[in-house]
Amino acid sequence: GNALGKKRYKLATIYAHKGLIFVPIIGLSLSIIGYFAAPWLFKLLGAQNEYLQISLDYINPILFGAIFFMFNFSLNSVLVATGDTKTYRNSLIFGFFKSYIYLWVFIYTCNGNKRYRNSNGSNSSYKYVLYALQSITNKTYSL
Repeated sequence: GNALGKKRYKLATIYAHKGLIFVPIIGLSLSIIGYFAAPWLFKLLGAQNEYLQISLDYINPILFGAIFFMFNFSLNSVLVATGDTKTYRNSLIFGFFKSYIYLWVFIYTCNGNKRYRNSNGSNSSYKYVLYALQSITNKTYSL
């Protein structure tokens, strides 16, 4: 941001390129550290047996997604440095509606199809979605 404001475009480009390379490396290292530290941390919090496995099934995709989240933040920082904040805002709004639509599509189309649920390996994520729906709507859903 400062280099761009001082009209040092070459230096701003170097900063942006270094950020786009360095941030995913940090995200990858955080993913690896989190993957190996998560079981110990959950055990420290008192998770055992099946609850520990459910907790790890939930947190591991989030940890592996850290590299993508951090890369997204680094791309956003380049946009903010140039003064463009609307593009990121619009992508967040679009992502919200897309996720909302996908949630209902997958619940209503895949809920009764056990072959599909087991083939994509995301059976545990359905449990969390159904649990959230049960607590919100007070209706019973089953896998």
